[in-house]
Amino acid sequence: MSKTPIMPMPRNLRSRAVPATPASLTPKAPRRTSAQVAADKQKKAEEKLSQEEKHQKAVEDLARLEHAKQKADKEKYLEGSHPPPDTRTKTPRPLKAVVISEEAKDDVGLPVFILDGSSEDELPTKSLSRSASKNKELNARDKVDALKRQLEREDEDRQPKRKAKAVDAEANKKARQGIRTGLRTAPIEDDDIEMATADLLSSESRSEETEDEQIRGISDSEGDVVEKESIVKGEKSAVRYGMLGSKVQTLAKIEPTTTVLEYIPPSVRKQHVQVSKPKAQFTDNDLPHEVNKNFDNHFGPRLYQYFGTLRPWATIKVSSDKEILKLWEKAFPDQPALDSGDDANLVLAVQSKVETRLAGWRNRMTSVAHDYIVETLLPSISDSIQEKADWVNEALGDLTNVHSKPFYYKTIKLVEDKNGELIPKYIGIFQSPLVAKVFACHLYFIKDIAMVRRSKERPSGALAAAVQACTHNLNMCTTGMFVKPPGRLSHFRTENCDDRDHITIGNAVIPIKATSHLMKAIKNLDDFQWQKITQCAIETLATKSTKPTIDVLDPAAPSSDIEMIDDDDEYQAQYADSSPNQSSSSQRGPRATDSL
Repeated sequence: MSKTPIMPMPRNLRSRAVPATPASLTPKAPRRTSAQVAADKQKKAEEKLSQEEKHQKAVEDLARLEHAKQKADKEKYLEGSHPPPDTRTKTPRPLKAVVISEEAKDDVGLPVFILDGSSEDELPTKSLSRSASKNKELNARDKVDALKRQLEREDEDRQPKRKAKAVDAEANKKARQGIRTGLRTAPIEDDDIEMATADLLSSESRSEETEDEQIRGISDSEGDVVEKESIVKGEKSAVRYGMLGSKVQTLAKIEPTTTVLEYIPPSVRKQHVQVSKPKAQFTDNDLPHEVNKNFDNHFGPRLYQYFGTLRPWATIKVSSDKEILKLWEKAFPDQPALDSGDDANLVLAVQSKVETRLAGWRNRMTSVAHDYIVETLLPSISDSIQEKADWVNEALGDLTNVHSKPFYYKTIKLVEDKNGELIPKYIGIFQSPLVAKVFACHLYFIKDIAMVRRSKERPSGALAAAVQACTHNLNMCTTGMFVKPPGRLSHFRTENCDDRDHITIGNAVIPIKATSHLMKAIKNLDDFQWQKITQCAIETLATKSTKPTIDVLDPAAPSSDIEMIDDDDEYQAQYADSSPNQSSSSQRGPRATDSL
């Protein structure tokens, strides 16, 4: 065996050890089953269908909006006045040919002409049309336009068909040409005629050639001169020129109709025409300067005094309220009367101002009641919230029993009766610090009125409003803290505090006469009790300068069917002196015979 040398293998052909690839950290997802694939397809189909529905809904909404806007624009266009179109046509100015020079010649030897403009003008390129195949789906804009056309056809179908004979061709023609009618509704006066014919009748502005009015060779200058002279002198002979209508003499007496229910007299119609905006938009700037400047000084205090004599939730109409009309005449004698109908805007502006002052008068009372209860009364009772809640509930008492309203009274004492049992003794009706503090708001509003000019009528409505403001705020403190109910329940307004019908769960209607019973009880107070109530309210005012004065009234025996308990010893003495023949049972003072 021969020994042959072993040929060494090239290095690039030698086998190399390939390192093993590391295993993947994320395992390969298993194959989905046919049920999973079908579920995924169903899900994608539902998503696609949902997107198509949303797209279709958006297209329909957009079509409705655009159709409504186009319809509104069309109505505005038809209602508006359009001037006649300009009949002049614009023609382009012809371009001039200009010879540059003799050297500038073309190959043939002719001079070169250059148009007077850009020598390199290019024709506008034609916009390429969209290459859309016939089977391509409509885009969103095409869908919107199609839906708009459908809505227009539906509107045309809903409109009633008009008869051809009812169409006035001449009127339509004038409307299209933009002829305006009714530009002047006021009667033409003599001064207007003189101003309108001044230039036409002046001899200096017209030449001799145009003095005579020539119509097909016929002239009547003499008659014109006579008529023109009469017009210049002020005589009413302008009928020929169409400026004045001829006056027809009649023997019939013209009276306003009373048989037509829809007829509106001119005086009433004038009031409606003057109103340019709703009452809620009137501000102080709409009032005359004198009224706006002196309203709170001359008219305001008397207005608050009148508020105090009404029911707390009464509504006032300034144009028909006799007392308001009297106060207005005294405060502003130079201004028009509110019931004259001469200025409807003034009536609405004053009505808005009076309602604002009435609302501010009520809100001031409930604001003072809230501040006194939260900042003074509750902190003085106890630090415990539960004790505060117990006191508030006891102060409110039972709604059906007038005797269990402790916060009405200045003091409540427990005394022994003949049998040795403790019974409450109520002293100082409506003289509690809370009621006196709130009632003092009304006295502060009328402090600028002198005593000799004050009304002799008692402020029963003001006292009732003060008591209701206290009740309203105490009802929101029954938990020991002030909790404001949501919505309108927290508002001091008619629907929460005035007489109303309460409907229970069983649909039983229970009338709640909160204001009526309170007003009856307050009106039964005698003069001595009113003096004590007013004196307690004056003492709560901040400074002596703001304290109004009161009259010392002689006490009078009350007579009423609704009375309030008042066991004040001073009042009992006054009551006994004023009625010595009364029985011993009645000397305790008036007692309540009805509930609030």
